[in-house]
Amino acid sequence: MVDFSVITFTVITTHSLTNISENRISSAVQTLHPPSARNETKPRRIVVKFGGSSLADKERITKAAKLISDEFNKGTRLVVVVSAMGKMTDQLFSLVNHESGETSDKTSDIDDVLSMGERTSVRVFSTVLKRVGLDAKYFDPSDPDWPIITDDQYSNANPILELCLQKVREHVDPLLSRGKVPVIAGFVGINQRQSEHYWTWRK
Repeated sequence: MVDFSVITFTVITTHSLTNISENRISSAVQTLHPPSARNETKPRRIVVKFGGSSLADKERITKAAKLISDEFNKGTRLVVVVSAMGKMTDQLFSLVNHESGETSDKTSDIDDVLSMGERTSVRVFSTVLKRVGLDAKYFDPSDPDWPIITDDQYSNANPILELCLQKVREHVDPLLSRGKVPVIAGFVGINQRQSEHYWTWRK
């Protein structure tokens, strides 16, 4: 069984960031895993998803990393999922648009370009986590241990949950047991053949 609480929030650049974020984490854990339902002998596990606005600049990225570090040091084991930083996806999309406003017929090329936003983000955030003392490992769709497997629907792919769970058990779960922080690109998947095409999953 893979047992996680899932929390999605936006990091705001105020002095009350830490208190707000910690309260949301505590509230979510209590709701999803009340004390009566939790195994208190094991560290709690949380998946934290940062949207693009949470990673829009150096200050926000640093604050997001500190949030993860503070929670990790309390004994929580975390998986971090990140979107492309700021408006990077929009910027990439505008670069591959025709002047008419229509995109290229080569949808696989579009998906490959758009995936670069998230694929850059995991590298940046993983690097910053290491600077605050965490043992972070990012996952990229080109890696054999990439956990998000989808169908072949370009730009609108659906995750194959059974295969995703299998990959998580094999490659993500063991990292948590070793005290590592996995960082995974959001909105990106790869098909079962694990070819070199990437599908942006924006359901």
